[in-house]
Parts: sequence; structure tokens; C-alpha cells
Amino acid sequence: MPGVGATGATERVSMVKETTWGVTPATPAFQNVRFTSESLVGEKQTVRSNEVRPDRNVTDEILTALMGSGNLEVEMSYGTFDDVLAALLFSDWSSDTLINGTTPASYTIEKTLTASDQSKVYQRFAGAMFNTLSLNLQSGQLITGSIGVMAKGVTVDPAIVTGATYASAGTSEVMSSGAHAANIVTTGLATAPIVESMTIDITNNLRQRMAVGSLGSVGIGEGRFEVSGTMNAYFQDKNLLQAFLNHDAFGLQFTLGKAGAKYRITLPKIKLSAGSLNGGGNDADSMLNVNYTALLDTTVGGTLKIERNVA
Repeated sequence: MPGVGATGATERVSMVKETTWGVTPATPAFQNVRFTSESLVGEKQTVRSNEVRPDRNVTDEILTALMGSGNLEVEMSYGTFDDVLAALLFSDWSSDTLINGTTPASYTIEKTLTASDQSKVYQRFAGAMFNTLSLNLQSGQLITGSIGVMAKGVTVDPAIVTGATYASAGTSEVMSSGAHAANIVTTGLATAPIVESMTIDITNNLRQRMAVGSLGSVGIGEGRFEVSGTMNAYFQDKNLLQAFLNHDAFGLQFTLGKAGAKYRITLPKIKLSAGSLNGGGNDADSMLNVNYTALLDTTVGGTLKIERNVA
């Protein structure tokens, strides 16, 4: 019903790279982001006063911190999240190759909402860094992801930043696990697994740095770059099970996309940290479910390598 409230169907999420952490560039050139839902919020911390009163009432609830955090839920498509991937990996694309590194990047992320009276409300998260990515490949489903964001703070504005522009989001095809995931290779295993589902979970283990005299964070601390995940594979032979029991290291590689618009994802060294073999029983398949952890490969020079524009 018109006039009751805003609708999420008209929401826009945009981002622009910062030169200085926490400072939105002048006349920013925002890039609109493709997403399915989001949970970006101002993360308030408050403390209730403990003053004792004869009437038993609480005197105040005091604001002690205000930061930004949340997730962007997305569907994978070629070329759409290249900047996010680079920032997530603390690196830059070089000759269409991205390997996790040590150079942080930050963005201002802006949410635009339409109020009941059709006016615009702009919520900005400055000093935003990409902390996590969970990628889900499930047979018969779209390839989906969840991007975790940590920001310095949040502000609300009734107008755009002076001189701001907004580039339209791309329109490349959304990927599915059936049509766009292929060429699974396991270096060091005699038999490549036939995978029913798998996940990739990336984290930078970021942390907010708080200080006296500031409601917002004064910096974002960097932790270890970790990649892990799960793999549910059809039981074919002993190779994957033996690798699990022996705690052997091997490489995992696969592609996402179609010809001319394809990524190659390489985890050059992984070990299986947990696993179970389900016999299946009547009218069911025998499945081997394993958890994996990716490790530094000194030849590649990192834990994760992503190549784009591959054949």
C-alpha cells in the first residue's frame, strides 16, 4: 500500500575505492553492485548506566561504539566481482591472474533506499573492507556467495555526495553449478572426484581497532588469510579416502564460467581435515564428505590463485 513504507525492490548498493582508509573520495565514481539481499547495518554498542536510584529506574543507555558490518548475498557472474576478489585477496590482478597477497584496499559502500514519500536516503559505510567470502556450488542450483564486510562506521545522508556518479552494474549471465562449473582436477590424486556439492570459505580474520576518543574504529587489523571448505563427492575408489586417512596434500583446480568468460580457481595445496564415508543403503549413493584446508604453496607463492579470461 503506497505511503506505508519503503520497499527493498528499489534498493541500490554501490561502492567506490578509497585512496585513504575511511575517507570517501571527492566526486566519487560509484559502481553499482549486483546482489540478491544484504544485511549491512550500523553496529552499535551501548552500555546501560548502573547508577542506583531510590525509584529503581534506569537513568540512561550510553552509546560506546558505532561501526559498520554485514553481508552481501550474491549470485556468481563473470566479471562482476573482480574488484571485490582483488580486495578480498589483498592483491591486484596482474596479467589476468590474482594470488592472495598483503596489500589491503578499502571502499566506501553506499546503500540507497527510497522512503515512503519517494525521497532518497543514502546510508554510507566508509572504510569498508571485505573480510569473508563463502562460495556455494550445489548440483542443480545457481552458484551463490556471501560477502562479509567490516567498515569504520556508518552515516545517513538525504543527498548524494556532491558530484557523485553511478555506473550501471554488469549484465553477464548468472552461473549455475551444472552449466558453468567444470574441469575438476586434483593434482596428486589418481582419480579426480565427481562432486555433488562443494563450498569455498575465505576469511581475512579482520578485527576492528577501537580507541579512546572515537566511536568508530581507528583502523581494521589484518589476520591470517585462510581458505577452507567442504566437498561431497560420489565414492568411486580408494584414492580420495586414502588421501584423507594418510593426511596427504594434493592440489584442487576447477573452472567457473563459459568459453570467453571463465575463471580458473586453483588451490595448489590442500589437506583433508575431517571426513566421513556414507554407504548410502538401499536406493542411495555412497558419498564421501570431506572438509579441506588450503595451505601455502611456495611454487605459486600463495594459498589461492584465480585466473580470468581462460579458455
